[in-house]
Amino acid sequence: MTRVPSPHRTRTTLLILFVVFCLAIGAAALLDVERTIVGTCLLDPARRWTMTELRPGSFESRADDLVAGQPLQYRLYQFDRPAFVDIELSAFNAACTSEIEVDAGQLVATVHSSALEIELAERSTALQDAQTELEVLQAGAKPEELDRARIAVELARTELRTHQSQYGRQQQLHEQGILSAEDWEITSARHDLLRLDVALAEAQLRVLESGASPEEITRAETTIAALSQELAALENMLAAAQIRTPVAGNLRLQNGASPLLTVVDTDTMVARILVPQRLGFLARPGLRIRTYLPGLTTGPITGQLVRVDRRVVVTAAGPFLAVYGLVANPDGVLTEGMQGNTRIYCGKTRLLRRIWDDIVTVLRQEIWPV
Repeated sequence: MTRVPSPHRTRTTLLILFVVFCLAIGAAALLDVERTIVGTCLLDPARRWTMTELRPGSFESRADDLVAGQPLQYRLYQFDRPAFVDIELSAFNAACTSEIEVDAGQLVATVHSSALEIELAERSTALQDAQTELEVLQAGAKPEELDRARIAVELARTELRTHQSQYGRQQQLHEQGILSAEDWEITSARHDLLRLDVALAEAQLRVLESGASPEEITRAETTIAALSQELAALENMLAAAQIRTPVAGNLRLQNGASPLLTVVDTDTMVARILVPQRLGFLARPGLRIRTYLPGLTTGPITGQLVRVDRRVVVTAAGPFLAVYGLVANPDGVLTEGMQGNTRIYCGKTRLLRRIWDDIVTVLRQEIWPV
């Protein structure tokens, strides 16, 4: 018996498709799915300290907290170009490797500058001389010097008294016209000279007995204060030449490379993830992440998103945002520079909502941009 075709086949098919579509919409409206973002990642240490030679005699010390995204310490060492600058790598003296473990605050290098050391020695000598001069001014004359000054006064007075008896007789002879004018002038000049000797000896004795003047002591104290400040500044510069790492971690000596010294804290690693700008609004601190690194035998590594940098990074593939996740590295299997992919779990959402957001995003960016 021949089958009779249905007179409403098209309507029935459309009705079935409509019912299926409604059921799919209903299921999508009720079904919860995990919304994720996948991006390329690069591993960095949690904290890094570097010492770089910018040019001869100039060194830059910088420590960064890559978790918080802010510098911990910055210092620029600038020595005179004519100076002979030598770096003594103290941390490597007892080790035969180019990578060792160091603690925060440990001495890793010392910079010796010939110009700084010469200037420090000159200021130290000048300060000692100024202190000695002040002590002499404050102590006054020695007893031996006072005795010698008193003897000089008595000697000058004795010579004056001896000459005064002769001076009186010569004066009478001159008034009587017996002594010539030339001889009288010699006698008179001799008398005046002896009087001046007495006055000079008495003045020297008074100076020794009175000691230094307040102005001289004040001037000496001012000189000592200025030299002390200069010496303290030079000592601070010399102390700063002892380079200590502000972070703990692995110290690396990079021969013939820049930076010269590097300390990285690899107990905790930071995954720097690039996510498309159109999905950047979904990334927020506290989200769970899962990192896949090629060649890592331990499998995927879980962590947490800690920071979102809203500055756009423009690449050939389009605009991206950099987000940062924190992953633990207790076994030390993760190293700086590893690359992989990271999946960011943004939480549960309705499947219908996710489909609608994706459609709207594609329409706005590809078909109907605003």
